[in-house]
Amino acid sequence: MNNIQKLHPVSEWEKKRPTSVYYQQIYFTDKSHEVKLVKGTIQIIRRVMSMGASINETVSRKAHWDGYGCCYVGTHNKRNRDYDIPFND
Repeated sequence: MNNIQKLHPVSEWEKKRPTSVYYQQIYFTDKSHEVKLVKGTIQIIRRVMSMGASINETVSRKAHWDGYGCCYVGTHNKRNRDYDIPFND
């Protein structure tokens, strides 16, 4: 199995995008049309107490992905593998 990572074009990023992920900015490499960084948001379900009842609400969190599809959440660059973009070659 070949374990080499490579950058992918925007068309592949759009095809592989999960439903809970929204892209806002896409940065390209200088010489090609491959993506090197993507900024956006992910939808997370959070449990909240309201009037003594537990309800689930959807919250948006800032995230960014490197050119290989690895997700980092927030400004502290915490890796969140649940939202990685699965590029299977």
